[in-house]
Amino acid sequence: MKKNHLALFAMVIVLFLTAAFTAACSSPVSSPAEIPGGSGNGNGGGNSNNGNGNGNGEQPNNPDPVPSYYSITYNGNGNTAGQAPSDTAEYLSGTDIVTAAETGDLYKVGYRINGWNTSRDGTGTHYSGGSEFTMGSGPVTLYAQWEPVYPMVSVGDNFSLLITGDGSLYASGANGDGQLGTSGGGDKSSFTYVTDNVAMASARFDHSVILKKDGTPWAWGDNSFYKLGINSTAIYVNSPQLVQSEGFPDPADPIVRVIAGTQHTGYITKNGNYWVAGSNERGSLGFENGTNLVAPKRVGYMNNVVSGDIGSSYTMLVTKSGGLYAAGINQYGSLGTGSGSNLEDGFMINKTSAVQAIGTSDSIAAVFTGNSDYTMILTKNGNVYSTGNNDTGKLSLGDTTNRNTFTRAQETSGGMNQNITGVNTIAMGTDHVLFLKNDGTLWAAGGGADNKLGLSGTANQSRAVKVMNNVAYAAAGKKYTLAVTTDGRLYAAGGNSSGQFGGSMTTPVQPGKDGADPNVEAGTMWFEVDWRTPTGNTAAN
Repeated sequence: MKKNHLALFAMVIVLFLTAAFTAACSSPVSSPAEIPGGSGNGNGGGNSNNGNGNGNGEQPNNPDPVPSYYSITYNGNGNTAGQAPSDTAEYLSGTDIVTAAETGDLYKVGYRINGWNTSRDGTGTHYSGGSEFTMGSGPVTLYAQWEPVYPMVSVGDNFSLLITGDGSLYASGANGDGQLGTSGGGDKSSFTYVTDNVAMASARFDHSVILKKDGTPWAWGDNSFYKLGINSTAIYVNSPQLVQSEGFPDPADPIVRVIAGTQHTGYITKNGNYWVAGSNERGSLGFENGTNLVAPKRVGYMNNVVSGDIGSSYTMLVTKSGGLYAAGINQYGSLGTGSGSNLEDGFMINKTSAVQAIGTSDSIAAVFTGNSDYTMILTKNGNVYSTGNNDTGKLSLGDTTNRNTFTRAQETSGGMNQNITGVNTIAMGTDHVLFLKNDGTLWAAGGGADNKLGLSGTANQSRAVKVMNNVAYAAAGKKYTLAVTTDGRLYAAGGNSSGQFGGSMTTPVQPGKDGADPNVEAGTMWFEVDWRTPTGNTAAN
């Protein structure tokens, strides 16, 4: 074949192959099965090199997932003061997060913080402060978990009761009427073991009452007027005795508070019922006649009682609706009725203008009494009103004039006199009073003899002054004061003639400056008491 003929032949072959290839590429390709939606799956469905095409020869449009970030919120869960930690950051799901180790000024009277939990009631996942957890798939709220501070304390005139974390009860001080409950006579100068399984204790004047964790009440000490309620006329008993009567205690309506008074004893139950035993002088038990009771009896017409206290020969109660009731002797105007008349025919509601004024913008939450005929009420907003004997300025009104109607209590702070606010609870001694505020500060007013206010001087204070910080509990006796701080340390001020402090003491602790004790204020004088090795039980904690 000639050269030019050969070239022409080759060109024809090339054109033929090109046309065949084009036709093959433009023809549909059969598939073993139809793919829903018409997309390929890598088995002949598309023209993608990785087999993940869309059947039209195009690459898929699958962007990377958007990262998920979530927040952490800290909840104070019933705190009485301060703010929960704040965390404004957001955290990537699946990453490890460190919980807040510092709780700042978060505070709850009578408790200390013990980590965090994903549930308010502690049934969720628990985290210690500063521990790690993995951020989940949503925002997280961590609730503060509070545990009670121990020891708990209650005091009579010159003796003290102390409850440890395991429910053991110890007593120290005067024991002339068996009020320590240690079975033997003689005063004790260190805390001595009494009994176990104790939930709460109340001491007043010369007798003691406790509530055990099984719901049973026990009492011992002076039994004048049969105030122990043990169905006995014995003059005194020196060991715990079960308190019971027909229908009392009732497991279906358990006791929630025991109240030791000077001449009688009271009990408040879960359902708001009120039971009493002891002296009914001038109707102080709430019954019209003057018959004393050797065993507890319910005051049937008093319902929905939420708070109460017992003075020398009178009783004060607060109901759920905020009503204030009184019965008994009105010495010095202690009933706050606006007159000096006794209330001998049963409990009567207080309808004075002062009490009614409180109810318009606030309401009464609790009532407190002292041995020497004076009374204070605490409102839900933390305000205090007082009435009665004011001989040492203990009403905290800025003077020493007695009152027969409730008057707003005051404090001195930063050189300024003002209404006292933010109070959580009150402890009343014979002639001095302690106010424990929501932020854990302790304030004192009244008689300063024996340095029992915790001040370095002995002058009376007619308005409350600040004396301590970080306080969980406080108790006022006849001539002394006890205070427990949130770190479980016991402090004492005043006289210790009967060993009522309950242990060996350091020299007066120095105020909280220059590295000294942060629990005490400048110008105060407190002793720290070594209570952790009481007599009779090495398990105290």
